[in-house]
Amino acid sequence: MKILRVGGVPEHFNYPWHYGIENNIFDSYGLRIDWSDIKGGSGEMCRKLDEDELDVALVLTEGIVKHILSGSDARIIQQYVKSPLVWGVHAAVGRELAPNDLSAIRFARSRFESGSHLMAYVHAEQNGYKLTEDNFVTVGNIDGAMDAFSKNQADILLWEKFMTQPYVDQGQADRIDLCISPWPCFVMTGSGKFLLENPDLVDPLS
Repeated sequence: MKILRVGGVPEHFNYPWHYGIENNIFDSYGLRIDWSDIKGGSGEMCRKLDEDELDVALVLTEGIVKHILSGSDARIIQQYVKSPLVWGVHAAVGRELAPNDLSAIRFARSRFESGSHLMAYVHAEQNGYKLTEDNFVTVGNIDGAMDAFSKNQADILLWEKFMTQPYVDQGQADRIDLCISPWPCFVMTGSGKFLLENPDLVDPLS
C-alpha cells in the first residue's frame, strides 16, 4: 500500500477527498491517503511541496502558477475545481475606506505569493488602484489576520468568502466587497520529487 501525503485547505472544496478516505475508495488503487488540513493556504502548501512534506496538494491556480514561475519543480497534474473562487474583501469592524484610501492601506496576507497576496493585486487591477509590497502585512493565516485587525496592524484581508463567514457572523470582521478570480480556482499539484518517483500514479489521481 502506497502512502500518499495530500494537503488542502479546510474547506468544502475538498469534501470528495474526505469522502474517498472514509469510504476506502483509494484502496483499489493501492493508495492510503495521509490527509493534512493546511490552514495557511496556498503559500504553505507550496512550501510543503518543495520541502518534501506533501506529495500532492490542492492549490489555488494563481498561487502554484506563480510558484512554478519562481523556480519550483512542482507541477500541475490537472484542474481540480473549474469554477472561479469568490473572495471576500474584509476589513476591521467599523473601518470605513474611501476608494482613494486603497493604495495606502495595509493588506493582510498569509504568506508571500499566497492567494491572499496575489488576489490583492487582482482586486487592485479590477478597481483601478496601485499596490506595492509596502502595502502588505504577513499574518500566517486567517486567525492571524483577525488578530492584526484587532490590534490595528492591518486594514484589509482577501480570503475565500465561505471560509470567512463565521468570522463575519461573530463580528470579527466586516465584508465590504467581493472579488472573483478570473480563472478556475484550484488545481491538483504534485511535488517534483513525487512525480519523478511515481509516474505510474499520475493516471489514477487524474
